[in-house]
Amino acid sequence: METSTDVVVLGVPARFRIIGWVMIAVTLVGVAGTAWLIFNGGAVMAFLAFPLLVLVFPLWTVLPNVFGNRASRIDADGILTRIRPWDRRRTRIPWTDVSGVWVAPIGQLRYLHVGLRDPARYITGGRLRRTTLETLLDAHGTPVPVYLHGDEEPALAAVEWFSRETVPVLDGCPVPDGRPETEPAPVPRREYRAAPRALVLPAALLSTAVALGWLGWTSMLFSLVGFAACPLLFALLMVLRLPGRTVLDGSGFTVGDRHLPWSDIALVRFVAAGPVGWVQIVRHQGETLLARGLVDQPPRDPRYTARLAEVEAACAGRVGVARRRQGQLGALILIALLPVALAVLQLVTVDRPWRDRPWWPGVEVATVTPDPCAALSTVEARRLVPDGAPRAASDDAGSPSRLCRLGSGVPQLEVGIDRASYGDLIAEGRDDFDRARRLGPGVEPVPGLGEEAFAGTYGASIVRVVARRGNVVVEVLFTPGEAGSDRGTPAYAANEAAAIEVARAAVDAVDLR
Repeated sequence: METSTDVVVLGVPARFRIIGWVMIAVTLVGVAGTAWLIFNGGAVMAFLAFPLLVLVFPLWTVLPNVFGNRASRIDADGILTRIRPWDRRRTRIPWTDVSGVWVAPIGQLRYLHVGLRDPARYITGGRLRRTTLETLLDAHGTPVPVYLHGDEEPALAAVEWFSRETVPVLDGCPVPDGRPETEPAPVPRREYRAAPRALVLPAALLSTAVALGWLGWTSMLFSLVGFAACPLLFALLMVLRLPGRTVLDGSGFTVGDRHLPWSDIALVRFVAAGPVGWVQIVRHQGETLLARGLVDQPPRDPRYTARLAEVEAACAGRVGVARRRQGQLGALILIALLPVALAVLQLVTVDRPWRDRPWWPGVEVATVTPDPCAALSTVEARRLVPDGAPRAASDDAGSPSRLCRLGSGVPQLEVGIDRASYGDLIAEGRDDFDRARRLGPGVEPVPGLGEEAFAGTYGASIVRVVARRGNVVVEVLFTPGEAGSDRGTPAYAANEAAAIEVARAAVDAVDLR
């Protein structure tokens, strides 16, 4: 805050602007890093990266310090300020239009609130801007809060000096016009608690969240899981408003254990937002409290309106009463669009079902792991290991990895099948195949076997064949028992040809759908 003999400038010191710009830069880097993880780190990593988006919140915290009411001025002609931080031009408010000023917090920040004789004159612009300013007027008594940094006394002294003491400095938000002049009537003691019917909507939202979460988990759609978090959040927010009670008597309101005398209350506001209604108590200092127990749905229910009538009668002659109705359509659209937007964002960045979901048209992936023991019952397998019965390590078709062996010593034939079941399934299958190819020396491609295949060896005589079809990788290992089966001999070539046929039987059993 800078002062001179003819002007007081309300602004943010340069060092705080630098800190703000650094925080903005860090936030943008975090968002960019999240986007990179989403598009390059795979589906699981992208899903885990979404919490990094909370870095956006520090951005909104520092924006008032960087942009808010830059270079607001108090001088002999009035107050020059940006009514909204995003306005390109500042607005001149002459002293004749100012009814009073007071200092009160909005959230964690303190503002110089400029009371206006005709607020409607300054509520201009588009629909969103007008709605924002009307909300400020309703909640804080003025649409023009000027951000204060540091001591408030120079700003208040400047108002008194430049206005020639024609503008009063108030202790808090003034009582709205229209306060009844009638003698307050006695108020009988009444206790309000939330009605059981107020749990209907949270219960419906919770059921929806559970159903969507189960559907998303079983279909491996993280977008539905994220979508389910939104009705769950709304349900929790509603439930948190319900516990507790509010007591109304001749001395004021008692919300929980906190007593608010009538002298401390500036306004009682009845709010109806879509399917829910509640009551807010606004103190002179600008603090707004929820009257617990006076939350209900629907807000037009006769039993709820009867409660409001009792509260309004008690406020007559004591404090002002205001009504705010937030359109049901707008509230429902907001409730619906937020989770839909999050679900669509996750659908196109994380799930991408057009790549690896079997129910998406044109996508062919395996959803079950075929039985490897079936491949060990073929003629070629029996030629390699004539005796014994196949022994399975797992009989669960839903398991992503299954293994079966034929033979208890040497010779021994082993078939392992691995199915990629998470993330980009086809890409994961390719990665598994590439890793298997890098493990053994002497790898040679095998054309016509699956989508890609190779044959190699372990040591001198162990035959190894690996093939991939879709998101499934088949690996066949044969350990011969007789001598003279080293690589390059006719016996090795015969064993390799038989192992390839065993791998072909396992690959053909892969069901892509």
